[in-house]
Amino acid sequence: MSSYTDIAESQKSLETRVQKMLDEFEAKLHRSPAAKATVTSLSEEFSIFKEQILSLMKLLGNQIKSLSHAQDVMEMRHRRKYLLFNGVPEDPAETVSLRIADIITDQLKISGVSTASFKACHRLGKPSEGRNRPILVRFTDMDLKSTVWQKKTSCKGTTYAISEFLTPQRQALFVQARKAFGMRSCWSIGGNIFVKLTSGRRERIESNEDVERLKPLSDNQQPRSSSTPDSGAAGAKNADAVLDVPSNQTGRPRRAGKS
Repeated sequence: MSSYTDIAESQKSLETRVQKMLDEFEAKLHRSPAAKATVTSLSEEFSIFKEQILSLMKLLGNQIKSLSHAQDVMEMRHRRKYLLFNGVPEDPAETVSLRIADIITDQLKISGVSTASFKACHRLGKPSEGRNRPILVRFTDMDLKSTVWQKKTSCKGTTYAISEFLTPQRQALFVQARKAFGMRSCWSIGGNIFVKLTSGRRERIESNEDVERLKPLSDNQQPRSSSTPDSGAAGAKNADAVLDVPSNQTGRPRRAGKS
């Protein structure tokens, strides 16, 4: 991918050339009738001008893609400090941080966890009947966060599922990959999305183009139950819950830790 400086310089050069062509074209249109350009010459100049405009549009598209990628990388770097706990039943009188501490202690069998272990702990989105909102957790100790992530498969057989706090762009890509390859063949590690093909080969997915490129290599069948991805969701039962993240997860999470 081209650097921002390269794109900016190319854009400036193209803008100068397009402006020069516009000035020359306008000057010819204002000449006396006897000196007006022929239809053939105007057509040739228009073709050249069209080519320059299309090149400029392509450059602007690459620039937007480059800046969008850079922003996504920065946002994902921040979101790596968090985990999402899905499928935790809601209670109007609940203390969210205490619920999470109990799940980590009782279900994941990790000792020494209390409400003080979290910098932030709150549900995402507005309450909705018949739906348990996911809980966003930022840990005080990153080692504890890593341990929780490693033991997330202990939630298998429960309503709970632990997932990464992906950016909207990566979350959409994750959903697309799961539809194409099956939910048990897709997982994320450190914000990066991986799929396991039916051949057993693992591939990293970075764009929609990657999904389309690798899709023909898979028969789109679910792997046998004995085959478990390295870091997938906590079982098929909880896989749908991992994707149940409200649209208001876009942007940075709240800094204040609320219970």
